[in-house]
Amino acid sequence: MKKLQYGIKGFSFILKLILDICRVDTKIGDLFSVPINDQEKRHFQLVAFDSTQLNMDVIRAFKKIYPIQDQLDINEIISDED
Repeated sequence: MKKLQYGIKGFSFILKLILDICRVDTKIGDLFSVPINDQEKRHFQLVAFDSTQLNMDVIRAFKKIYPIQDQLDINEIISDED
């Protein structure tokens, strides 16, 4: 199975798409998980709203890949390297 690799712009685009579809009210610090295939997921965190240069949300993407069924502790996720 091929792993999908997203750069920071890709994650930011996915976040914007998810939020637009769901009409979710987000705030700085919110954590999200994104499935990268049928068995794995990665996490990212909303760190800023940038309407001046990027005109999109700024995120922090974490490197560690987790099994999709894992329910993780927030502190474990944010202590990961970004």
